[in-house]
Amino acid sequence: MAYCEFGIWLKMELVKRNMKQRELSVITGINEKVISDLMFGRNTKEAHKELIRKTLEKSA
Repeated sequence: MAYCEFGIWLKMELVKRNMKQRELSVITGINEKVISDLMFGRNTKEAHKELIRKTLEKSA
């Protein structure tokens, strides 16, 4: 299965920060499975995407 547009962006951001999905999960409180689903387009919940964006912007 291929990454969706948000998933590609998120993967690049995680690589830049040398961060794993598990670490992002701890920081955001979003379940690791939900993060994976967001990356592959199986979940499109905008509230989760926005929380992830804001969290990563703060850590930049």
